[in-house]
Amino acid sequence: DRRLAPSVIVPNAMVWLSVACTVGVGGAIAWVFLRVKQPSEPPRENELVILPRNLLREAAGVAAAAFENSPSYIYVSGSENGNRRFGFLYWLFYRNFWLRLNTSCNRAVIHGGEVVAFFMFVHPNIRSPTLVDMLSAGLARMPFLFGLPTIKRLFKLMDWFDAQDALMQQEYGAMYHLERVCVRPDFQGKGIGTRALRAALREADNEGFPVFLATQLERNVTFYRRLGFEVVKTTFFEGYPNSPNWFMVRRPVPRASH
Repeated sequence: DRRLAPSVIVPNAMVWLSVACTVGVGGAIAWVFLRVKQPSEPPRENELVILPRNLLREAAGVAAAAFENSPSYIYVSGSENGNRRFGFLYWLFYRNFWLRLNTSCNRAVIHGGEVVAFFMFVHPNIRSPTLVDMLSAGLARMPFLFGLPTIKRLFKLMDWFDAQDALMQQEYGAMYHLERVCVRPDFQGKGIGTRALRAALREADNEGFPVFLATQLERNVTFYRRLGFEVVKTTFFEGYPNSPNWFMVRRPVPRASH
């Protein structure tokens, strides 16, 4: 059965106040900028689209369910309780995706008005969220909701991945980043994820950029190899030393080869 994502409080006047107090006027202005409304026309179905705002919570729920047993997020959450990890990841992914709403990063396949596949496809020219951005998205509440050790583990893992990413970019240059790839269980095995990813990868090919991803599941390595990725590095993180991290890169394919 599909798990229902927990409700998220819609930002209101009290959030305005907390944002202003936490990050100052500049942070509040950034918060307003990030909430510029998207077009309201209904998204096309059964093809790759940019995730509309009204399906943000649903996408966070699909991604949280897909990644709750990932070694990296078991480490960050510090919990063996699946429901607790799901709640933590839903909260985290919702804010992560919200920060990218005004970009083309959040990609989805919609069927029957619901998100059945989702991933982030981050263009090399899109900057990473700043501390002000993250605070404006509500991440300052994380220590109070999930404990200070959780946020320490999160930033330790992020620093490690950032260092690995910097090494990759030294070798391969500017790259797209493919993240949070997930397909709802009742729609898996139908080629939906493959078709959606191929559509995104053609964009990278047309621009001449390689695409980078990281995974901790060996079965994913086989799947991504079929899409043209190759393993360029396998390494371990001290927080989950028994689970390898496979770093994979797909070099751009000349247009005539499609």
